[in-house]
Amino acid sequence: MPFRILVAGLMLLVLSPVVADDWFAVEVLVFQHREDSSSNTERFPTDPGSASMGTIADLVPPTEPASVREYEQTSVSQLRLSDTLRELGRSSRYQTLMHVGWRQIGRPPEHSVPVRIHDDAGKPLEVEVLEFGVATDDSIANEAQVDEGLASPDDLPEFGVENPDQYWVGVERLQSEFSVPPAPQRLAGTVRLSLQRFLHVEVDLTLTSEDPLPMLDGEDWYTQRNTIIQDLSSGLISEDEAKSRLEALNALPRFTSWRHQESRRVRTGEVHYLDHPRFGVIVLVTPIPSEELEARTQALEAAREAATSREAGPPEL
Repeated sequence: MPFRILVAGLMLLVLSPVVADDWFAVEVLVFQHREDSSSNTERFPTDPGSASMGTIADLVPPTEPASVREYEQTSVSQLRLSDTLRELGRSSRYQTLMHVGWRQIGRPPEHSVPVRIHDDAGKPLEVEVLEFGVATDDSIANEAQVDEGLASPDDLPEFGVENPDQYWVGVERLQSEFSVPPAPQRLAGTVRLSLQRFLHVEVDLTLTSEDPLPMLDGEDWYTQRNTIIQDLSSGLISEDEAKSRLEALNALPRFTSWRHQESRRVRTGEVHYLDHPRFGVIVLVTPIPSEELEARTQALEAAREAATSREAGPPEL
């Protein structure tokens, strides 16, 4: 069942004032180069950093009836780089990572807000049905928060431990202090559109490898962590030594990452390619006609007026 939101207050944001601004449809396609990494001799920093996630915008789903909201995700049928996407899919040299579009106002650099890009950014968002009226219980989406906590002793792996109580106490303490961080997203960062005299697109994206980095002895980060826990449980090392080894392990990078930072002046209606040795970014910016914005605002106003008439009921005789 589509998630329903109320329009009270929203009308102030989506009616006629917005059509005075310059609105653009932004489309971004990100793909990875699949060539053999051994043939690429270029060196990259071990920790390239990542984009600032301070003031950013997340994409919002389209509405029914259609409204005029900033950062509204474009439907798949309206994306214009679909042919490019198919061409990339036919080549064994590339892997598509993300394809998404949205609408926004062109603002000066000091007022522009970057849009968050992540692994799931291209997945269609569920349409939000706008309702005009009093809030009801089903207008609020409640999601249960699940706290998995620590595993119970029965869930822990068996290492042939003679003293399971000692194992549990040490593991519980270290698991609490050194919890396993979640694997990073493959693609994360921001894309910013700004408009002053010219349009500019600024990308700050980080691509992370799928496989964990091998350590000095060939084992990856997770295997090393399990080895430390096993050594503690077997009595080969003390808890202090296990803690020291875990601290050193946590300071090491777990995956290889590559960062792509570039600012490019763009022309509307033209496809722009921002290249990186490991992955590429294709950007298309298209102006949104004022007629489209007017049609959306008029349809939304008509829906509001119809809902108001229904709530008022038939006129008294």
